[in-house]
Amino acid sequence: VATLLSDKATHDYRRMKLIGLWLFILSETFLFGALISTRFYLQGVHRPEHLNQPLGLVISIVLLLSSLMAYRGEMGASIGDTKRFRNNILGTILFGALFLVGVGYEW
Repeated sequence: VATLLSDKATHDYRRMKLIGLWLFILSETFLFGALISTRFYLQGVHRPEHLNQPLGLVISIVLLLSSLMAYRGEMGASIGDTKRFRNNILGTILFGALFLVGVGYEW
């Protein structure tokens, strides 16, 4: 009986955490939607001439790749795969440095 109650509590706790995560993602979506809408409301749809959109796209992709590498490294650590952890964390550091160089160049 205690095991059944424990399993149900664990299931309920996981479900509650999952709902909390989705509520967080939804709230962040609304926040960024409001910020982007405010930008267009205040400045219109015309972009400044000095912006380099291809560079901004590359920098964004590098940032997303560094996040992916960090996630993969964390998964490697959780299963005890030190080689996977080390390689992905080094990739995260490399992509993070590349991101910082790109942002510095953009400024």
